[in-house]
Order: sequence, then structure tokens, then C-alpha cells
Amino acid sequence: MNYDLAKVAIDAAALMLSLAALAWTGVVWWMGRGRARREEIEEIRTEITQLKGEFAHSPSHDDLQRLHDRVSDVNRNVTAVSNTVAGLVQAVEGTNQGIRTLQRTVQQLVDNELAEARAAKNRGQ
Repeated sequence: MNYDLAKVAIDAAALMLSLAALAWTGVVWWMGRGRARREEIEEIRTEITQLKGEFAHSPSHDDLQRLHDRVSDVNRNVTAVSNTVAGLVQAVEGTNQGIRTLQRTVQQLVDNELAEARAAKNRGQ
């Protein structure tokens, strides 16, 4: 028997088995890679569906515009009330100043009348 030929045949068979094992490993890896991608895609689809559900209840652009307009109206009204209150504060301060002036005037008149009454009483004695 030719041992060299048998050795070459055994080496060729071992090489073929090694290549077959390598090819099988590549196929298994490729299939697993695709499955992982399908699972990832399914997870992403689920997340997108959940986000769509959440965003379905979000206000629209028109809703936000109406809200902005209402906030602007409230701001204008608050500004108007603030200006009115500032005017009222000035009016009250002016009134208080007038009252203080009136009180001083009345006090001076009373003091003058009392002084005249005392002077008249002293003359009459």
C-alpha cells in the first residue's frame, strides 16, 4: 500500500472537515446575526409604537399656539392691572399727602384759635 497517497488522502479529508466546520461556524454566526437583528428591530418597533401612543396625547401645534395666545392675554391683563394699581398707589399717596397737609392746616387753625381765645381771656381779666 502506498502510505504517501494515504497520508495525502487523510490530510485532504482533514482539510475538508476543517473547511466544512469553518463554513458551518460562519453559517451559524450569520443566522444568529440575522436573528439578533430581527429581535432588535422588533424591540425598536415596540418602542416606536409606545412612543406613538404617548405622543398621540401630546398637544398639537395649534393647541400650543392657543396656549401661547392665552398666556399673552393674561400677561397683557396683568400688565394693565399692575398699571392700574400703580396709578391707585399714586392716588392714595397723593390723598395721604393732602390729608397730612389738611391735618397740619387744621392744627394751625386750632392752635391760632386757642391762642386768640387765651389772649382774649387774659384781656378780659
